[in-house]
Amino acid sequence: KVLKSSLLSHSPIDFVLILLGTNDLKIRFQRSAENIADGIKELIQIVFETNSGTGSWHDQNKSKLIWFHAASIGELKSIIPIIRKINEKRKNFEFLISNYFFTSSVLRTIYFGFLICVCTTILSFLIALLLNEKFIGKAFLRVMIVLPWAVPSVVSGVLWGQMFHADTGFLNALLYQLGVISGYKIWLADPLVALHVIAIAEIWKAIPFMTLFFLSGLQSLPSEVFEAASVDGANVFQRFSNILFPLMLPIAIPLFLIQFVLAMKSFDTIFVLTRGGPGGGTTTLNYFIYQEAFETFNFTFLVHSALEK
Repeated sequence: KVLKSSLLSHSPIDFVLILLGTNDLKIRFQRSAENIADGIKELIQIVFETNSGTGSWHDQNKSKLIWFHAASIGELKSIIPIIRKINEKRKNFEFLISNYFFTSSVLRTIYFGFLICVCTTILSFLIALLLNEKFIGKAFLRVMIVLPWAVPSVVSGVLWGQMFHADTGFLNALLYQLGVISGYKIWLADPLVALHVIAIAEIWKAIPFMTLFFLSGLQSLPSEVFEAASVDGANVFQRFSNILFPLMLPIAIPLFLIQFVLAMKSFDTIFVLTRGGPGGGTTTLNYFIYQEAFETFNFTFLVHSALEK
């Protein structure tokens, strides 16, 4: 009854959390459960056992009952620490999920990742289509496209920070000269604008990677198929939707997934440009874990955040 009340007081997810423990923890829980199950089977056999000898049923099976009682108490004592650890982990995860900064950083990371992936995929594919054609200056353009990939992330963040600088930034000067804005703006003071500035910097860095793969995929396609389609009277849109897009889809899907993972791991640009600000508006999950580890030193919260990630 004690074991039953202890187990039923926890939700099924509590016992799934056993998988997050050490091997020793799982072995102890399995061994305890097996021993108690064996003890229950033994008790059932005693209850339904027919004894024709003299003496009461209690006297005949006293030794077995003593053994079962001792074994049950011993196993319960070994399970109690496990249940306590499970309960502590459950409370930590509940606190983590209910934390506003954590949930907002998770949603922001998902939006940030999809934004970068969609924009990078479209731009890279268009650039690859351009580079697949023959024109003057094609080799120079290829070098310029690959150049952002060679720039370190910290240097890239500094360059974009100078471009969006409130006083000496190139963007402010350009827009002011064109009459688009009446005065210089502090671009990185707005959380929404700052998040998209970081996304632009990440897209600029990610375009060379996807462009090279798209270009290699385009060059591997048979030209006879497109020539036959044009002879049959298919226009540009029909050739793209019925031939080019289906053939490039097996290349685009893995690239999209890889870029999404890389976007979620973005850290250097955020650290250099905004450090998660203003007001946590650019704090992604990766940067949130950094803050919990090296700014607040909340290592318990950090471990569970990393597990959620």
